[in-house]
Amino acid sequence: LLQICNAVSMMDCAMPRILRLFLAFLVLLQGQQVDPKGDEDTKNAGIRISVNGEDTAQFVMLDSRWRWLYNVDDKDCASLTDDAATLERCYLQGLRASKYAAGYGVLVGTPNNRALTLRYATKDADSPSPNYGSRVYLTDGEGYSLFSPMAGEISFDIDISQVPAGMNAAVYLVSMNRYGNIASISNSGVMNVAGWRRGLGYCDAQCPKDLRFVQGTGYNSDNRYASCCPEMDLFEANRFVSALTAHPCKSDQASVCDSSTNPDCGAECDSNGGDINTFRDEGPGHALFNNVDPMLPFSVTTRFITNNGFSNGTLIEIEQELLQAGRSFKTSLTDQSVAESSKRFRSANKFGEVYGGLKQMGKSLRNGMVLVVALWSDPGGNMNWLDSCDANKTVYDCQKNWEFNDSVWEEANEVKPGIWRGPVDYYPDYATSFQTKDVAFTWSGIPLPIKRQVKFNCQGCETKEAPCDCASVPYAFTVSNIKVTHTAPPERTPNEPGTTPGGGAGGGSSLMMTILVPMGIALAVAACVAFLCCYVCSEDDVENVRARRRRKRLVKCQDSESSSTD
Repeated sequence: LLQICNAVSMMDCAMPRILRLFLAFLVLLQGQQVDPKGDEDTKNAGIRISVNGEDTAQFVMLDSRWRWLYNVDDKDCASLTDDAATLERCYLQGLRASKYAAGYGVLVGTPNNRALTLRYATKDADSPSPNYGSRVYLTDGEGYSLFSPMAGEISFDIDISQVPAGMNAAVYLVSMNRYGNIASISNSGVMNVAGWRRGLGYCDAQCPKDLRFVQGTGYNSDNRYASCCPEMDLFEANRFVSALTAHPCKSDQASVCDSSTNPDCGAECDSNGGDINTFRDEGPGHALFNNVDPMLPFSVTTRFITNNGFSNGTLIEIEQELLQAGRSFKTSLTDQSVAESSKRFRSANKFGEVYGGLKQMGKSLRNGMVLVVALWSDPGGNMNWLDSCDANKTVYDCQKNWEFNDSVWEEANEVKPGIWRGPVDYYPDYATSFQTKDVAFTWSGIPLPIKRQVKFNCQGCETKEAPCDCASVPYAFTVSNIKVTHTAPPERTPNEPGTTPGGGAGGGSSLMMTILVPMGIALAVAACVAFLCCYVCSEDDVENVRARRRRKRLVKCQDSESSSTD
């Protein structure tokens, strides 16, 4: 403030100080930017969904991680500096619907206006290298859409016929801030003015630290901050297995963990969660392809059952039904089922004993959660936690019996039940990953149409000179006919406990508050400083102002005399 005051005292004292200081204060607050020449309209790529039986427009927003971060000179910010404040003032690229499709494989309204298709590998003429995978959110055009399905349900149709082993087609809910933490001030003193309009604010129960921007803290230098929040995985799957998982956290809302003061940020949430994977639970004969035909679309309905049948009740059961051509397959997740699974798998029941189980998960659902659709691979671990062998080597060496068969299942089950999550052969690392090689699976129980798969990476993209072909990578999945039955979460204002700037489930009025409150504070501070600065004008400055005023009055008098008719 002293610097601002000194700067103002050097200016013309006749200019209104409040205006100058207010503008200066806004310059200090400007931050993570919506690009001035960006093509993206928050309503330029939409689908239709059903909410409580009413047909509703929803729009698709690509996560900020996939967007180019550049400066006023069209230079890539990340390659120029690692200064947090500078990076926070860079622009996040805006994208038209055509760019969503060509550059990122996000086909909105494909194959119809109730569908969303994500392609795994894409590259357009503007991209220096291929893009693999994507993550998108539903918005209502004013912020991320919040869904609260307590005593309700969420259903959708899904086509995973082109989602191979080692890949994850995910539809899930997370407790993200509705406005992407817009108007929050970073640790560098920079305001986030992009927020949800550029896909900011992601969090989940794995407490990721590799995000460029973390909630309201700004640029995540050195991966210091972990972005934690409750997560409800409605459906994570490929053609081999599927999983339903509830991930409660110690807090029922989003939080940020500083790893420099907390060495175990991952403990803020139940990263393993309480889950259902029928193959892991019961073994061969219980893969996803035993329950439905994964080469054809089917519907997934997840119901959230409370103790009193109303949204204000306690969550006691999550029921899921897969429906295809009149054939139904149901599973159920309860606190008791998780406790029994923990006992069978010889592991601690942290879901119920540390993180509050379904009751805590229900609190997050009641607050309202953001719907996420993502398609991703795991080069470092080959998605073994989902569809193959996943164990500490000191307990069981997956690589020793890497080709799956019935006898391998039985042997592993004697050592530690639940090690084999699916019937896919075990590949330990990136060198052997599905990214880099074509594979044929061993087990005779795998249906012939999915027994072989081509590598994930595009062909010929290793060097700049080679022609890059991503069209030969066939992988994609489609979500359509989304239907939500829920009780809209209560609106919150930014000053309520447990919220962050721009938080809660409100509409445009809450958003306006998040912007107007900081601006009001800025104006008040500017007014106070301006009042003080009025006393630092020199005597010469004051005399100059008085002289100018006398000259103005004299000119007015002369004009009046010359125009008089008396």
